Amino acid sequence: METKRKIFGAIQPHPQHGYLQVRVLNGQVTQPEAQGKSDLYGEEQGTLVLDYSPEVPDDQKGTLANLAKHLAWLMFHLGGIGQGARRPCYSRQERPNPRPPWWRGSDLIPMSNPENKDEHDFWEHPEDPKEFKQKFQEYLQKFYTALYDLGNRTINPTEPSLLSVGTVNTDQWEEVADKNCRIILCWGSPENRKSYGLACLHHNQFKQRNGYDKNLCGSTGKPSPVWVANLDDYQVITIFGVPESQDNPDNPRLKFVNKLKKEGQYNLLFPFTKKVKSNPS
Repeated sequence: METKRKIFGAIQPHPQHGYLQVRVLNGQVTQPEAQGKSDLYGEEQGTLVLDYSPEVPDDQKGTLANLAKHLAWLMFHLGGIGQGARRPCYSRQERPNPRPPWWRGSDLIPMSNPENKDEHDFWEHPEDPKEFKQKFQEYLQKFYTALYDLGNRTINPTEPSLLSVGTVNTDQWEEVADKNCRIILCWGSPENRKSYGLACLHHNQFKQRNGYDKNLCGSTGKPSPVWVANLDDYQVITIFGVPESQDNPDNPRLKFVNKLKKEGQYNLLFPFTKKVKSNPS
């Protein structure tokens, strides 16, 4: 918590400026939210600026830059922003009995300069899922390394070393990347205008009599413990509150993880199953 306040600032227990300043410049809506069935999805764009605040010591600026750079990359590959941030953008227009809203979800897309090779390579999505896994784990490890340098607390993302936070059962979980969190890479054919990962989440086997299971897909006042980010060739799915063992077969998040495993088009991104080597730069 102290490291979080140091980086982002805080109001309690006392007002405190953080090291990192976050701004969006030139923000604009280029397409209004869809009002009719034939309308396109809404779109918003701007320039994300991550900068040093006056609070950051000179000898910490390099570490903060490394942390912010890789944190931004992770943010763009784990979910969207705003309403529907936990689901990728998908159309509801071609359903048998369509009704508003015509679009659901949110895609967060980085726009890199193709003439700047370093910038383009940093943001480019590998087509091969194995290459993406290597890149994801390398960047996550670099983020953890910078976080350690700022907070002086070691973080080991390999499965045996992770801690459990809070209690996990069918209707209880914590939104934290601990031993009970799974970040999964999956790929397959889309269905009903939904990407493969989202179609698996919305599969009939996970529905209850009154619709989606609130302990998997969320409900009013209770956000879903599952994030789905669509990266075209594959999806990155973050699942909180997955029990460590198979002893609780009724846990809906465990059922979902097992379905993805059974389908075979699956790769575990987090927790790490072995130590990842990376250049700390």
